[in-house]
Amino acid sequence: MNTNAIEEILVSKIKIFPNPANNNITIEYDGMIEKIEILDVKGATVHTTNEPKNEFYLPQNIQTGYYTVVIQTAEGIIRKELMIEK
Repeated sequence: MNTNAIEEILVSKIKIFPNPANNNITIEYDGMIEKIEILDVKGATVHTTNEPKNEFYLPQNIQTGYYTVVIQTAEGIIRKELMIEK
């Protein structure tokens, strides 16, 4: 199985909601999440956690806009798009 196929399978296993988000997001995944990063459109990290929970509050200083959520699991790294509306 090629890398793209593995990534597609992982992406289908993870759900992030609500999207657009305001104050918090929930990540639905059956496996173990090791790390979560939120990147802005320039690729800069605006939030990171090594102790991820299924639900967490977004930093209060995060601005309205489009972000990429990078989720590191034992199976691989998944990137999901997230819209934040304040």
